[in-house]
Amino acid sequence: MNKLILILGIILLAGGAVFFLQKQKNPSLTGTSIVPLPTKTEEVQLIDPKSIVEKFLQNIADKKIPEAIAMMTAVERGDEATKQAWGVYFNAFKKLIITSVEPSLSDEWTEGRHVYKVIINVEMSPESKTAAIPYYGYGNGTNIRWIAVEKENGTWKIGGITTGP
Repeated sequence: MNKLILILGIILLAGGAVFFLQKQKNPSLTGTSIVPLPTKTEEVQLIDPKSIVEKFLQNIADKKIPEAIAMMTAVERGDEATKQAWGVYFNAFKKLIITSVEPSLSDEWTEGRHVYKVIINVEMSPESKTAAIPYYGYGNGTNIRWIAVEKENGTWKIGGITTGP
């Protein structure tokens, strides 16, 4: 009798383990989804200021505009009207390809602020030609910008986009 109870217990445990593994592969078994946690590599990349610049630009290229705006400092994001303006500006990029992101040679490097020289290849939407500054100051093709990253509450954020160091 004890052996039978032991065998049934083992079978139940094995069945539970199989169900758990199946649930991870197919979250619909329980009606909830499993959200993957960031890997250690992703966490390390987001700590590096250069990776913040690259992710910011990639979000714009991928039309993940709210995510890009969320990566900006509170001062840069501004109020709701300013966020909307950033959204219009970022949506004007029909195509954005990152060519290089390199540390600037300017003297703006401090513990809490870094500036990167960014070379991007862009194609602007034709509608952006009628903006207050045509094409928001970008030309189709290669463009150089300086992007600052600053620490805000211990997290690197985009602190400015300029045409010169």
